[in-house]
Amino acid sequence: MASSAPISVRDLTVAFGDTTALDRVSFRIDAGQLVGVLGPNGAGKSTLFEVLAGLQPFAHGEVLIHGRPTARTEGDLAYVPQKERINWRVPLSVMQVVMQGCIRRQRWLRPPRRADLEAGEESLRQVGLWSLREEPMDSLSLGQQQRVFLARSLAQGADILLLDETFSGVDTRSREALMKTLHVLRDQGCTILLASHAVDQLEYNCDCCLCLNRGVVGFGRTRDLVDSGVIRDLVGS
Repeated sequence: MASSAPISVRDLTVAFGDTTALDRVSFRIDAGQLVGVLGPNGAGKSTLFEVLAGLQPFAHGEVLIHGRPTARTEGDLAYVPQKERINWRVPLSVMQVVMQGCIRRQRWLRPPRRADLEAGEESLRQVGLWSLREEPMDSLSLGQQQRVFLARSLAQGADILLLDETFSGVDTRSREALMKTLHVLRDQGCTILLASHAVDQLEYNCDCCLCLNRGVVGFGRTRDLVDSGVIRDLVGS
């Protein structure tokens, strides 16, 4: 893993026409942290993730992933957006979805390499879904599907994970299984950003919290942000 901070953002500004989505956002995240990204709807959480993933241009500032611009991250970062766009008319098995994470390493029109197949297996075992590897994706529950998308990110070999509202609509049991997996990954050195508008999901599970409302309104231990009233003022809880 590179010695530079996994994520470093300085004076980031993103605008859509006359609307400013993010205004001079600055923060730095060290390796092996599980960071909650909290804010109301329209606060810029998804826009921030798209910038970090290299999918959204920005008007001003600097964004570095392991000390490099986002265009040169070379698979270091994996992004699971709010809603995965899967064409359910094309039957995809769980393993086929996970193997999409290895596309960058696969040879054109060649079968997957043994190392990629092993990475796919290990990723599914990490999220507890190896036994469902041959099942069609559309037969899984929402929580199971989210775990498959997480496994796809792990198969990619990324050590930075961006998860946007991963727990939205997920039942309690699946949520607990997902969070347990995230804690294990964090302890293994992964850096994880988890966007949510649910304070309780972040307060008891994240090392710290980045509070956004187009700009940074707080960054630190979630408990401290709760006690200081920053989170109450941000989301009204």
